[in-house]
Amino acid sequence: MSAWDVGLHGVRLLDEGALLVQYRGDVERTHASRIVELVKTHLRDGWMLVDVREVGYIGQEARRELTGLHNDVVSRARLIDVGFIGADLRTRVLMITLVAAATALHRVRVRVHFFDTHDEATRAVSATR
Repeated sequence: MSAWDVGLHGVRLLDEGALLVQYRGDVERTHASRIVELVKTHLRDGWMLVDVREVGYIGQEARRELTGLHNDVVSRARLIDVGFIGADLRTRVLMITLVAAATALHRVRVRVHFFDTHDEATRAVSATR
């Protein structure tokens, strides 16, 4: 398993083959930029899990970086399942908006899933492998 720390946040390749992004605290533009770089490098068709249980404030510049994620990833992938772990209603709306903005101009299908726990998310990933 590979893992990278980005400030308080983390990106990991899981044994199930999924990419896990864990947000802890506020997301600054520099953090978002590095996370986007890691996702572009390591995500292929398949699952990306996004743990937002401890996410703080995501500023406008960081949101722009995160919606820019589609540029390289989408050009390679055709189907991505994005699973958000621990999202409250506010975070769900924000994440759905980010995913919609990131895929609006590209020929990619993104299926969005919401999970209460990490275990529930990894079971869903394993069930599709």
